[in-house]
Amino acid sequence: MQGVEGQWNGQLTANGREIPLHFKSLTQLTVFNTIHQHLPSLKVGFKDDAAQFVAGQGLGDGAQVALVLGDGGSGEVGTLNFSVLGDVRITGTHSAEHVEFSAVLDNLPWMRQIVQGATDGTSADAISKVASQAGLKPETHATNDRMIWLPTNKPLASFAHHVMERGWASATSCMMLSVSDSGKLRYFDVDRVGQSSAVWCWRPPSAAISDRR
Repeated sequence: MQGVEGQWNGQLTANGREIPLHFKSLTQLTVFNTIHQHLPSLKVGFKDDAAQFVAGQGLGDGAQVALVLGDGGSGEVGTLNFSVLGDVRITGTHSAEHVEFSAVLDNLPWMRQIVQGATDGTSADAISKVASQAGLKPETHATNDRMIWLPTNKPLASFAHHVMERGWASATSCMMLSVSDSGKLRYFDVDRVGQSSAVWCWRPPSAAISDRR
């Protein structure tokens, strides 16, 4: 584990080997959680002196990546597990190899496993069912759209988005779906979220996150 007490702490490993979280070697570390991706993604870039890391580790498609981040004190997220997708990009510099790779949350069945069987229930029921099949933890708002949802021969994630686009809770509902890096699948009515008493506001990096009531 690396970090500065009271500021941050973290650890990044690929196939069990640690990648230094140091400003002189780490060039990029970004975790994306958005509604526009089937799974949260990770982008990493770092300098590999004398190509020792890549040569000794065989970093490539399917490599397991684990990330821990904290605030330098008692606050810390659990280990986030990712799988590398595609080829690792390696370019030479004057002093070291520069390595870049992309990864997604380590739950590839969500994107690749094909839906089996129809679901007699609401869109929330159908999405909860396929989420559980992939080992995701569903959190859903109730909907008023009970019917028989046919599998359509789609992967689980594509089927869930197919259902979401047809989900209905009320005349003002807007259903959205996302997967968090903690493995939770949320299928929420944006209209209902907007009416809640507490709303988190994300501001530029120079400003703190606030809880507006």
